[in-house]
Amino acid sequence: MSQQLNLATTQYKVKDLPRFVILEHDYPLRHWDFMLENGDHLRAWKLLDNPEDLLKQSKQGFSIRANTAQNHRLIYLDYEGPVSSNRGFVTQFDKGTFDWVENNNEQVKIHLNGQRLKGIAELTKDNILDDWHLAFIAAGIID
Repeated sequence: MSQQLNLATTQYKVKDLPRFVILEHDYPLRHWDFMLENGDHLRAWKLLDNPEDLLKQSKQGFSIRANTAQNHRLIYLDYEGPVSSNRGFVTQFDKGTFDWVENNNEQVKIHLNGQRLKGIAELTKDNILDDWHLAFIAAGIID
């Protein structure tokens, strides 16, 4: 006897996409924390310029300096408020999901699908200066 597949009652699990967040952080100086869900933690970079201002200057994309930051807890994907030990306050600039395109020690390239930012984000390591550069390719901002 052959088994028939009933498509109407079969459950399909769509792969959950990892999430990202960009938090504006006012301590010790104003900066933005760009964090990508990476398993049980958030891989993080400290952005030194306001991503919104740079997007408005160039609709074709932009590049800013970024420093690696310590991994963060997943709770920051949804958190806004005071940071422990009197380390300031964070507010969400953007959040959403992303797809990995490239992920290694020299380059991280992802497709962002945020509430405000949509497009390709590419972090490239500058080995001479020991920092990173973040570029948005075909990105836009939705007001």
